[in-house]
Amino acid sequence: MHQDRLLGLGLLLLCALGWFWLIPVYVEGDIQQVYPRAVIILISLASLGLCLRSEPRVKAKPIPPEDRPARLMASLKLVGLMAAYLAYLLLIPRLGFFSCSLVAAVFFLWFLGVRKLRSLLLVPCIILICVHLLIERGLRFDLPDGLLF
Repeated sequence: MHQDRLLGLGLLLLCALGWFWLIPVYVEGDIQQVYPRAVIILISLASLGLCLRSEPRVKAKPIPPEDRPARLMASLKLVGLMAAYLAYLLLIPRLGFFSCSLVAAVFFLWFLGVRKLRSLLLVPCIILICVHLLIERGLRFDLPDGLLF
C-alpha cells in the first residue's frame, strides 16, 4: 500500500474514534458538538482524498552513503525537538504556564534559526503578554500557575 493510503486510513480510524467515542463522551450538548463534528468531517474528507489518490508514487531511491550522516543528524534533531516539547508539557503544572512557555519559546526560536538576542527575548515576551491579556484578563480563564508564576 502507498504511504498516502496508510495515512488516510489511519486518519479515518481516528475520525471514527472521535465521532463515535470522544465527542459523545467528552462534549455535552448537541450545540457544543457542532464544531468538533464539523472539524472531523473536514479531516475525514481530506483523509478520503488521501485514500482514493490514484497516482503512484515514485519509488524511493536509496540514500547515498555521503548523505547518511546528515539524515541521521536530522533524525536526532527531530527526536530532540519532540523530547523538548514533551518536557515543556510535563513541566507546565510544576513551574507554571508563563515561565515554561517563555523558556520553550526561546528554545524553539533558537532551534529554528533565530540568533538575534533581541528577537529571541522580545518575541516570546510580546506573545506571552498578548496571551495573558487575551486569555486571563479578557476571557477570565486561569492558566496553570506553578512555582515561579
